[in-house]
Amino acid sequence: MNHTYYVHGRASNDSHPLLAFADNGPARHSLHTKQFVEPESTPVRLRLGRPEPRNPIMADHLSLPLPVLTRKVAQVIEALQLPDVQLVPAVVETPTREYPYFILNVWNFIACVDRAASDITEDEEDSRYLLSIRRLVLDMKAIDEVPPERRLLFRLAESSSTYVFAQPVVNAILATAPEGIRFWPANGWGEGHAFRRGA
Repeated sequence: MNHTYYVHGRASNDSHPLLAFADNGPARHSLHTKQFVEPESTPVRLRLGRPEPRNPIMADHLSLPLPVLTRKVAQVIEALQLPDVQLVPAVVETPTREYPYFILNVWNFIACVDRAASDITEDEEDSRYLLSIRRLVLDMKAIDEVPPERRLLFRLAESSSTYVFAQPVVNAILATAPEGIRFWPANGWGEGHAFRRGA
């Protein structure tokens, strides 16, 4: 079954804080180098990143830049039982209180950028990877070769900071009326979309 695919990003609201790791614990290392974070290393301690908003709004989606989600959104993704997708418990420390969140840890990668149709800059040292995406076009034939359960939520193998969500996952998330997250159709998306108002 063919799906429409989307790329996510932060809402255009300066009151939604960026996040940072509060320490250099084992979970921080695991999130960058291993497939799964061990339960004994959680919850991950996070803090507000700079610049800190004067009156931060702790939205349902914040950025580490790994996606950080409230329980209501995390539960929707957890219920889908997606392969190689882990929701890592986290706590965001603010000057007044601590907030429970979950880090979306996706270790499902698909190489599916249509390089001929996309507007991209390749890494000169290793052309398998991209330095920038100005206009993305997905190679649907490459996606179709992947088992259906792995096509629902993945990261681009060529650009690991780009998360791709299939329409059913987007619908499930939007059904929670989340604050702080936006979705754009993957085809035609570019990194500059994160700085555009609306959508």
